[in-house]
Amino acid sequence: MATVPEGPGFFCRPIMLPPQAEQNKAPTCQLCDRQAVALTRHHLVPRSCHHRSRIRRRLSAIERAQVILICRPCHSQIHRLYSAMELALHYHHLAALRQDPALVSFVRFIRKQAPTFKPRGHRRRHRIATMSS
Repeated sequence: MATVPEGPGFFCRPIMLPPQAEQNKAPTCQLCDRQAVALTRHHLVPRSCHHRSRIRRRLSAIERAQVILICRPCHSQIHRLYSAMELALHYHHLAALRQDPALVSFVRFIRKQAPTFKPRGHRRRHRIATMSS
């Protein structure tokens, strides 16, 4: 992996670039494998859970800091399906996300779509209160 210096001077931390960026290939979503899509960073353990003692006991600092690059539709679907605590406890590995039946069906659907496709979000249904007589 190539590194890119960050910040001025010699007190800089290197940024690790994904292997795809080194090879000048089109970016690929790590979940659905679609190419030429804008990618977002997804923390496998949500940052809001990093401070919880339950998570700190179960996962190392390296495991808590893992990030994957996924497309916006996949990212939105993950957060639509799971709470932050569910992600931290059960889905803190890419393999676990790929094996979940609810996400597998979405990934199968989104793979067939064009890179410019944006799925419509869930619409809220407004319940009309009716008075029973």
